[in-house]
Amino acid sequence: MSGLYVLLFITGNAAILSLFVDTVRPHQVEPFRIPSASMEPSILKGDFLFADKRYNCPNCKGRVEAGDIGLFVYPNDRTAIYIKRVIGLPGDHVTIKGHEVAVNGKSLTWEESVDGERIVVTEQSGQHSWRVQWDNNAAGVDVDVTVPPGQIFLLGDNRDNTTDSRKFGAVPLPDLVGRARQIWFSKGESGVRWERLGKVVE
Repeated sequence: MSGLYVLLFITGNAAILSLFVDTVRPHQVEPFRIPSASMEPSILKGDFLFADKRYNCPNCKGRVEAGDIGLFVYPNDRTAIYIKRVIGLPGDHVTIKGHEVAVNGKSLTWEESVDGERIVVTEQSGQHSWRVQWDNNAAGVDVDVTVPPGQIFLLGDNRDNTTDSRKFGAVPLPDLVGRARQIWFSKGESGVRWERLGKVVE
């Protein structure tokens, strides 16, 4: 009889776990692994994070804001999910000159420093603030664009080593599938980055 109880226990837990995964993953929280350095210094290659999918949907509490780190369907390959920072909302006028990004004529830049071969810039929009990096010797590309209705403009935080809206254009809001929330694991070339475990994404 004890074997029967064990079998029933395992079967019941498997059914509950399956139901939990089928409900939570598509509609609430989904884990993602970051395979590139395009969002450094905010998110590192080898970070594993949770994305909040209760975002940008009917009756969701989380609405899209400039400064959010969003996960979205890549326009040039709809089987791929990309991660970038929301810079411009529908109707916003976005300009980029050198290392300065401005939205509706207001610069996001409020601090800049040189760190070896990189220029590290702190940007701010509303209550959000974050750091981005540019290559010191890279030739920047000027941008002057108005975000179309129903779309958003996204940039990688590693500005000279990313594919973002400067190349593939604005992204339709329905293609935004979640917001990066928290790093639950991180591993680099030297091993586990223990200090990043549990870090809230900004």
